[in-house]
Amino acid sequence: MIIAVNLSRNTVTRTPVPQWMLNQYFGGRGLAVALIASMGPRPAGPFDPMNPVVFAPGLLTGTGAPSSARWAVAAKAPATGFVSAGNGGGLWGARLAWCGVRALVVTGRASRPVLIRIAAGETPGPRVEVVPCDDLWGMDTLEAACESVARWGGSAAASFACIGPAGERLVPLANIIADGARAAGRGGLGAVLGSKNLKGIITEAAEPPESVSVRRSERCARFNVVLRETPYFKTHARWGTINALRKYNQAGGLVVRNGLAGEFAGTDRLSGEVFEREFKTSSRACYACPLPCSNTFEIKTGEYAGVTGEAASASTVKEYGARCGVEDMAAVLAAHALANRMGLEMISLGGVLSFGMECRERRLLDHILGPGQPDLRFGDGKAMLDAIPLIARREGIGAILGLGVHGASRVIGGDSHRFALHVKGLETPATDPRAYPSWGLGYAVSSRGGCHMRAFPVAETGSLTVDEGLQVAGVPTLVERGTLAGRGSEVAFFEDMRAVSDSLGVCKFIFRDGSAFPDAQGQWLGVSRVSLPAEDLRTVGERINNLERLMNLEDGLDPADDTLPERFTHDPLPGGASAGRVCDIARLVDDYYAVRDWDTTSGHPNSRVLERLGLPPKGRFDPFAG
Repeated sequence: MIIAVNLSRNTVTRTPVPQWMLNQYFGGRGLAVALIASMGPRPAGPFDPMNPVVFAPGLLTGTGAPSSARWAVAAKAPATGFVSAGNGGGLWGARLAWCGVRALVVTGRASRPVLIRIAAGETPGPRVEVVPCDDLWGMDTLEAACESVARWGGSAAASFACIGPAGERLVPLANIIADGARAAGRGGLGAVLGSKNLKGIITEAAEPPESVSVRRSERCARFNVVLRETPYFKTHARWGTINALRKYNQAGGLVVRNGLAGEFAGTDRLSGEVFEREFKTSSRACYACPLPCSNTFEIKTGEYAGVTGEAASASTVKEYGARCGVEDMAAVLAAHALANRMGLEMISLGGVLSFGMECRERRLLDHILGPGQPDLRFGDGKAMLDAIPLIARREGIGAILGLGVHGASRVIGGDSHRFALHVKGLETPATDPRAYPSWGLGYAVSSRGGCHMRAFPVAETGSLTVDEGLQVAGVPTLVERGTLAGRGSEVAFFEDMRAVSDSLGVCKFIFRDGSAFPDAQGQWLGVSRVSLPAEDLRTVGERINNLERLMNLEDGLDPADDTLPERFTHDPLPGGASAGRVCDIARLVDDYYAVRDWDTTSGHPNSRVLERLGLPPKGRFDPFAG
């Protein structure tokens, strides 16, 4: 069922999802983007009241299939002006699915702060209410979640996905936090909720009995055995992904001090072992996931004593650590917890903090910084933490850095655009494309800007065998870091299969290697309402990626936008295992366009591609036409 809420009119409508739409787009990201495409010409700007925000659990979310906790949120994004679909975990999405909701479409703008409450157990569908919540406005995400569930949740079986002060103040780095720590919405989708006066959405539902039987099935048991034998299961269950920092550092592929270096001297002080010994308090997993990679933590001593948080990851130590030159694990974890409570997205936040630090050290902020402002410098954890609330509230230096690196560089001027690390307005992650060209290509062509999870190509990171690399691109050297041959095929393949994962609602960290291939992901379709041969699975992902391309072209995307910042293409890495390298992005994009069969002048998918995928030239269609 599609639930549509118009906040301006305070109306709720219910519509069945056409089966053909599930067949062609599954759920999650695919369904969310398809529904936006079906709503006709997109609004002029992200903060237009009629800019739709679509929340959609994956096709398998809530069924109990392995790691089937993922949910999507999609809208035109403030950071880029293009469609962006985020992906979150936890329990919130499963409860939305248990309410019988395939998609929640929110349009309009409420006259006062509100939340949407969705509760299962009624006929002909879930109970849906728009509830005033003036006193929640201004609360951070943890405070709002605790208060809202206690007041309106109705039972212990409730979850809240909400925005913090950053979303309320329309900061284009704002995201959405569910279950206290599960983030989604890169590109500023939290700010889109803020523009609608929507604090968040409560989902209330108990797990249905049929889910339990799926989770306890023989097939799930076999999958869990295989997963436990993978090389990453033991480390992820113990530390999460934190120790990936060490791997990237050994390759000289960390974005250190905003990309001035590729190696970080403080890696051992930000290791999984340090985290486990001094800060970890428990291990947690998302719904139906056999891998408890989300660790809770507490800072017990020192300046940040008493700070608690959850879901610290490789991005935590890469963004607040290496990228900002901070070697203090306590400061890094405190930044992670504070950013979540403010509702700020960590990769973009790490990007603007490190950008601000480099601007400060180049004396480009001398005319901007006033008394009492944090003196941002590489390695200064306290200044980093002092800046985060200012960014969330658009105060002081935060009023500039809160624009994101693209917007901030326009204000700051000088040559700051050269080291403003973004693609299409979205900050790139702290893995350096000079060391990993497949990641650089993934950043450059990603439909939502500088994102590593759109493709999450894993051949260079050691997750594929030579035979699997041959299967992906026909190139035996694909698994060798730094090679260029076959990267267009690799990125296109993984973009398509990651779109499938995002639409099924399964976690990419589980389906990260050969398990991402069509035959492996396709085995789980049997627990859904969709029947599709495994060999056709990639076509679904290809359709989603091409639809997003069409939408972005209509919103003004130019092929020249498929590129990388000058630092990555012109400034060789100064040392380490990747010393002397730059990223030859023009060659890589040409290879990718050829694989995709996109026109090199317009960047538009050729008519034969659209015909094969059943897509209209402009990416608009009636979802109920069949």
